[in-house]
Amino acid sequence: SRAVSYSLAPLSSELTTAALATGQTNTHVYVGAAGAVKDASRAQNRIAAMSITDAIRDGLSVISFRLDMSAGVIMLELSFPSAVDSVDPTKFTLFSADLSVSYVLTGLNGYTVDMSGPFLILELTHADYIGIRTTITITSA
Repeated sequence: SRAVSYSLAPLSSELTTAALATGQTNTHVYVGAAGAVKDASRAQNRIAAMSITDAIRDGLSVISFRLDMSAGVIMLELSFPSAVDSVDPTKFTLFSADLSVSYVLTGLNGYTVDMSGPFLILELTHADYIGIRTTITITSA
């Protein structure tokens, strides 16, 4: 049987010189083909460029929202376009700016999935419209 040994000293020296892999926030390094050291910190692939301290979220999530009381809708920007089969309004809670007051939606008149972008538009019921207006102080931007 043949033993193969490899010294990591040259690799460690290269990483230190390049200021790579010196801590958790700059460790984006991997060994590629033929033992070449590659830095993925500027990679187009966000997963490859993530540091060990980054959280990985791979499910559908809300990135931002807009409450339009004139139209009686809430527009949600989703993390990616998705066909939505159903929406549970009780999962949506609105909070006041100081988080002291909250309001949970009770129903929806309907919803629209905008596949041209990752948007979901929730149509408020009259009861929720009144509930939001009377519970939470709304300021316009």
